[in-house]
Amino acid sequence: MGCLTSKVAPVLDIFKRSLAIDALLAEESRIQDEKIKLLFLGADDSGKKTVFDKMDHGHRYTPAERVDLINKIHTTIIRTIKILAQHARGTEIDTSDEYKLVMDTDESEVITAPIGTAISALWGHPTIKDAWNQRAELHISDAAAYWFTVVDKVKNPNYTPDKDDLMAAQAQFSGRNGVKVGRRVIENTTFEMYDIVRQRGKLRKWIHCFENVVTAIVYVVDISAYDQMRITNRHSKNVVMESLERFEELVNDHLYFECPIILLLNNREDFEQKVRRKHIQDCGFSDYEGREWDSDAGIRYFTDKFKSKNYSGKDRQVHTLVTSPSDMHLTKALYSICKEVVLRQDIQQQTFGLD
Repeated sequence: MGCLTSKVAPVLDIFKRSLAIDALLAEESRIQDEKIKLLFLGADDSGKKTVFDKMDHGHRYTPAERVDLINKIHTTIIRTIKILAQHARGTEIDTSDEYKLVMDTDESEVITAPIGTAISALWGHPTIKDAWNQRAELHISDAAAYWFTVVDKVKNPNYTPDKDDLMAAQAQFSGRNGVKVGRRVIENTTFEMYDIVRQRGKLRKWIHCFENVVTAIVYVVDISAYDQMRITNRHSKNVVMESLERFEELVNDHLYFECPIILLLNNREDFEQKVRRKHIQDCGFSDYEGREWDSDAGIRYFTDKFKSKNYSGKDRQVHTLVTSPSDMHLTKALYSICKEVVLRQDIQQQTFGLD
């Protein structure tokens, strides 16, 4: 009996652990299902980042994440100064004690007071400044300059990133893998937002990564740019027409037929001022039939033009929101649309379940 009991006990323990894991997974699944997940799309100069940042209250770092962030900051500073110093090799700088100390420092090391002092000395050297001016060739981010201005703070053994450091870190580190993630809680509802940083190439090459992941897509367009041209190596194209093409690609993608789209027409104030000076019809939109100086007619025109790009045969949910950077009610407006989207989805699921 004693042997039997001793054999059964481990089995019961394993069973209990399995039940506990199942419960944790079920709870995590419930939490994920209750989140409203928004994918932000649009040109980088559409104001998308400003809209995203308004929605994002900033990520609150856990103690473990904060430690990891401090390590990233130390590594970034050491790696960058070493690249610059290496590029400056062969000048009088590589005979200095500061150069030798920095080059002997591993990227994984913590910046101590002596190392920090050496880094600051090198950063102030004209030869390093010359190397910095060639940072594009060295694949160094412009954002790295910030960290050299706070080295004296970072080298403190009790260093904790302050608000400015956290903002700089978010700007530099969040988008490295191409996706910036933000979170916000409104009326007990958690919003999780994804911004594809520096969107390039055809949408279909990467958009599938978010299939069945997001609640809705927020597509941001700068309507005040209707008279502007985007110049590339190969050609030039009207900024809003380019946005129309990308929207057309998105709205007709079979992977996203069931995903609601929030069309966010941005920079209304600039648009209203511009139409008084530049007629929409004279900027490549020959089918515009509204009055020349009527901004409301112009907004209706662009709204209809974007919606007309849906030729999939599907009755797509496309919600339109017109806003400006100064709009203090943007978050509330987006939240209201998202509540409507979720309600529709719940009704559709319940109806499908009854069939």
